Amino acid sequence: MPVFNADRFLRAAIESVLAQTFQAFEFLIYDDGSTDHSIDIVREYALRDPRIRFFPMKHAGYVTWLNAGLQEAAGEFVARMDADDLSLPMRFETQRAFLRKHVDVVVVGSDYLSIDDEGEALGIARHETKHEQMLAQLLAGGFGVIAHPTCMMRRAAALRVGGYTKQYETTEDLDMWLRLAEVGRLANLPQILFQYRHHAESVCYSLAHRQEQFVDEIVNKARGRHGLPPLPQSIWPGELDGYDRLMLWAWWAFRSGNNKAARKHARTAAVLAPWRLGGWALVIATAIPHWLIRFGVRAWRLLRRSHKEPLAARSADAS
Repeated sequence: MPVFNADRFLRAAIESVLAQTFQAFEFLIYDDGSTDHSIDIVREYALRDPRIRFFPMKHAGYVTWLNAGLQEAAGEFVARMDADDLSLPMRFETQRAFLRKHVDVVVVGSDYLSIDDEGEALGIARHETKHEQMLAQLLAGGFGVIAHPTCMMRRAAALRVGGYTKQYETTEDLDMWLRLAEVGRLANLPQILFQYRHHAESVCYSLAHRQEQFVDEIVNKARGRHGLPPLPQSIWPGELDGYDRLMLWAWWAFRSGNNKAARKHARTAAVLAPWRLGGWALVIATAIPHWLIRFGVRAWRLLRRSHKEPLAARSADAS
């Protein structure tokens, strides 16, 4: 687990690892030159639990410490973790058992629950579980085929492909999955074993501008290794601004039935950009009970269907 100025969420992240039902692990934590209280927090836990091995380092970027951890780890399997997320108690036990049973699988991820900075549920993220479909998605430029912090890898396979590519920091996982797929099989478990926290300071948002430089190069290099032509156009979906990011979280929460979280993020988006009507519209929608929205949608579909059937009958009569 690399750490950089994560004191707001760090205790919960560490405790979620220490609370695993499978207890025979070592916990390597690398601090990437934090300037907040992160170092003090990790030292506190390291004094309590001998499984924690703490490495306070100078700032070098988290991929440096991912590779250091692969070299330093003693176990057959390596699980990833971020300092702002939560591993659910059965995660290690479930993924370890899967890798023991499926010896051809080199990395396994899982479904997860997205949460916001206050731990409010935003929605469940489901993933493809079969290697062939996962690889096809990756080669087509798919993002998030395996959620990086949910993964457990065979350490030998990760070292065999050369570890993480430092130059691809922020998209290093996309590159790693494509290279691991050349020495073994990929998998995801359909269980929710993780809570993935979304907030403005997380790498996927704060450093998203870096990803544009790398994603096309990573995918097209892999396509070349598979004998496929380059993709005809860029796969970079573009960077979300603050308003769009908040509305994305709001819609996730709204669709999952969490009106409280949806209202919070929609209201913040509306205040941020009051001339954009989507935020205000969603704030209003969150005041309507979900059962009433579902009833309205079903009634509208029935009305459309009842309107189409007479038209179809008329067309048949005319013919």
